[in-house]
Order: sequence, then structure tokens, then C-alpha cells
Amino acid sequence: MSIPAALQTRPLPSVDTMNIDTTILEPLVITKNFCRFVLERKGILDSGSTIQLAVKVPGSAATPNVACLPLHTGIHSAINRAVLRIGTKVVAITDSYGTYATVHRSCKTAEEKSQKDFVTKGTIDAVCPSLGQDGMYDLRDVDLVAAAIPPAVSNFQPLAQQFLKSADGESPLYTIKISDLFPMMRSVQLPLYIITEPCSIELHFNVQNGVAADQGKMAVFMDTTVPLNTRTAEVDTTSVRFLCDYLTYSDDSMNEASSLAASEQGMVIPYEDVVTTNTNFPAVPAPVNPTPATYIRDIGISGMKVRTILGHYRENTADFSPQVLGQYKSAASAFPLSYNLRVNDKEVYQRPQDNEAKKSTEFAQCMNAPISVGNGEYSFDSLVDKENALRPTNNDYISASHLGPVGTSIPLRTLQGGSHFTGTDFSSPGNYGVSCGQKPVRITSTLTSTATDYGGRTVSYFSMVERSMAIRGGVVTVSA
Repeated sequence: MSIPAALQTRPLPSVDTMNIDTTILEPLVITKNFCRFVLERKGILDSGSTIQLAVKVPGSAATPNVACLPLHTGIHSAINRAVLRIGTKVVAITDSYGTYATVHRSCKTAEEKSQKDFVTKGTIDAVCPSLGQDGMYDLRDVDLVAAAIPPAVSNFQPLAQQFLKSADGESPLYTIKISDLFPMMRSVQLPLYIITEPCSIELHFNVQNGVAADQGKMAVFMDTTVPLNTRTAEVDTTSVRFLCDYLTYSDDSMNEASSLAASEQGMVIPYEDVVTTNTNFPAVPAPVNPTPATYIRDIGISGMKVRTILGHYRENTADFSPQVLGQYKSAASAFPLSYNLRVNDKEVYQRPQDNEAKKSTEFAQCMNAPISVGNGEYSFDSLVDKENALRPTNNDYISASHLGPVGTSIPLRTLQGGSHFTGTDFSSPGNYGVSCGQKPVRITSTLTSTATDYGGRTVSYFSMVERSMAIRGGVVTVSA
């Protein structure tokens, strides 16, 4: 059954009149950890409706203008989990949302990152040739604090409007579309007017405490002299709003969905949801020589139809303070990570994926868009000395520049190899995805540790699966 045209996100072929009713919703419940919005039962919820929020750094009152959002994640770092409910039923859920959003943003164009997300999300993605004209790169869209000719260090800082503040109502406001929160909203708009059950959106917020393990979870502190116990961040609860756009049409577009929902079989809407699996590649003792280790992990999506599986690999470390990407850096390794998947007792690839170019191409195929990060940000393939058995870096991509105050700043070279994402696309001509049997999907990965990289990885797998929602007589049922 096809989805009625009024519920699709693509433009209608023709329409007499469309009315847009924009409502600013206050949270029904809100704390620094959680909020819930309850939607009105009217019209069609537009996929462009947005959550408005801000992040504050309450411990930095004595040292202002020292914190910004993680560079490639922005305001997405504020949210850990998003849940869409209709009645008591969970329609869609996105766990580890900040990580998921970071992965998806990697395929946005440079123009969209620099000219749009820079303003609406608080991200800083774009790079440009360095001041030293040495073939390396510096951050774009930042203020120059102090210029220096290599090998001396140049210092940059975010623009004034991107600094996080300590008090309520002072930090910059940013927005997150619900189509970013929930993959289903990229193709389906909710017909609230034919649903009799209450529809709600729940947001579980991150909180960054003043401990090493929490650094970079929501905010990056650029001044290393700021005491650790004051490097705190949380959502400014006074800023949280839901800007809802309810659509109504004057022609038969609304009646089509109403008639289907009132029929005996009801209206069935297929959609895409994400299943998140977090696992760990444990740290090993520091090796003298490169040492590979193999990890086997199962993904619990038995009985589901999976379209793609995306991978994010965060370094295991006790302190994320020096990371400009915060806890959302997906770390490449000097010796490329290799992986293969086993689905329905069959290997997906004839041989493990270990070629960095092939991995980036496969990832782009999953995203239906070219990956938009520099080669030196995706991998170390062009940065290391392959004639040396230890593969040290001898060809830097990012200059020796720092972010923050002169003398107490953090290095920008943590951008190198910091956007290493993997993906497996299960679509084929005439078949959008593969149905998984009773056995779990098994992923076998090999990570090579070196004397400078042996901390292991915290791995997030995002499985895009097919689900369906049925509306009969105003009542919603969803598939598992």
C-alpha cells in the first residue's frame, strides 16, 4: 500500500491550498535530564518542525568564553536519546543520538556545513589552507587569535556568538529538526488529525559533570587552565521549545488518509527506524610492535529487515579534555581497521574490508551522498610512513594550530583521522534491504594496536531497519 501523497515529504504534484499553523510548544515536563512534549491532535506534523534549545556551562562563570560545542556535533551533543510515542507505544527511538547525528552530518556538503549548520547547529566543520602555506589545513569560520609561521603555533577561537555562557538565557540558541531526531520523519509526516491517542516526543538530555570521563560529552573547554571540576555543561531548560508546523490542505489530500484509516484494513505506513548497539573493543597493554586483535560482536536485529549498518569508533580514554571533537571523534588507526559481517550464515564480503577508499565509498553508498570530510580526517592512509613498520605519521593534514587562548589551548590535530565511519549497504536492485533470520548479525573486526594507540574503542553500530505503523479507527499499532 502506498503512503498518501499528503503524508510524504516530497512536494505534492498539485494542491489547491495548504495552510501552515505554527505553534510554539512548552515542555509538559522538563528537568536538566529529560523533557516531554505532547502534540496537539490536529493537521499533519511537518517533518521540518524543530526543537529549540541551548547548552550552558554553569561552572565557567569565573572564566567566561572558554567553551564551545564539539566541533562536528554542535547542539546534537545535548541529546542522548529521543523517543516518539503514540499512546503507550514506542513508534521510533534513537539512542546515542549525538553520535548518530555526527555520523550522518559527515555527508553534508561543505556549503551546508559552513553556511547553514554553522549558524543553526553551532558546528565548525570547514577547513581551509593554513596560514603557513605549507600544504596543511586550518579551521575555517573561526577567529584568529594569534598568527604564527610554522613550526610555531597559530591560535584560533570560535566566533563570539558561539561561546557557551554560564547563566540561563545567555548561550546561543540552536535548532534540531525532528527529521534529524527520527529517521522515519525524513520520508513520512504524521497525520495527527486521524490519531485519537496522545502523541508525545521525549528527549533524554546529556549532562557533563566536572570529571575527566565526562569531558567533551556536551561542551569542549579550550582553556586547559580551567579547573576540571568547573568544566560542566547542561541544557538550559529555559530555552527548550518545540516549534511545530501543522499542515492542512483544502482539497482531497486530507480525505485520502482519513478514508484509509477508517477502512477495515486501516492505513499501513512503512518507515525506517534505527537500532543502536553499543559495544567495546577493550584496551590492551602497550605493545612494542603493532599487534592485531580480533573482536566478534553480535547485533540483535534478528527477524528484522535491515537496510544499512553504520559504525562509529570512539577512542577509549580516561580524559577527553584535549579533543576538539569531544566524545564524538570516530578514530581511525595507523593500520586500517578491517571488518566483515555475517548475515543469515553468509559472509557479506568475500574478504574483510580493510581498504580505506573502499570503506569510505561503501559508507557513502549507505548515505546516498558523497562523504564530505577530508582524506586526512577520514583516515591515516595518506599521513603515515608505510615504509616504517611502526607507521608513524610523517605527513600531517592539519597544521600545528590550536583552538583557544595562547599558551593554554588544545591542538587541532586531533581532527586527523577523527571522522572514520564505516557502513554496509544491504540494498540491491529490486530489494531495499535484507531480511535477517533468527541468528544475530555477526560483525568480526580486527584492530591493530600500536605503541601510541592501544586504548581500544567504544563502538556504536546503527542498524537502519524497516518497521511499519498501522492506523485503524484512530488507534495506532506498530511492528516490533
